[in-house]
Amino acid sequence: MTGGEHFAVEVADGRYVRVITAGPPDGLALVFHTGTPAGLLEYAPLVDAAAANGLRVVMYGRPGYGTSDPLPGRRVADAAADVSAVLDQIGAARCVTAGWSGGGPHALATA
Repeated sequence: MTGGEHFAVEVADGRYVRVITAGPPDGLALVFHTGTPAGLLEYAPLVDAAAANGLRVVMYGRPGYGTSDPLPGRRVADAAADVSAVLDQIGAARCVTAGWSGGGPHALATA
C-alpha cells in the first residue's frame, strides 16, 4: 500500500516540514524516523506491514532535509516539537514511534 498523502506542515517557529502519511487514516499513528541522511520516501514494506496491523505511517523530513526548511543549530530534541505539530495537523491524539540508524535518537526524542 503506497501512494500516501504528501503535504507540508507549518511548525511553531514558522518553518515548514514535508510530511508523508500512508495507511488507514483512522489508524494509530506510527511516526517513523528514517536514517541519516535519508530522503522522505515511502518504504513499501514498512507501510504495508504497518497498514496490515492498523497503523498509519507518518514520516517527516527533518529540518534541512529535502524540502523541509532548515533549523540552524538544530538539536535532536527539537524533533519532539516538529512531530507534535505534525500530529496536531493530522488530528492524531497519540502515536507510537520508531526509527532506524540516525532516526533512532529522533524516535527517542519523540517518545
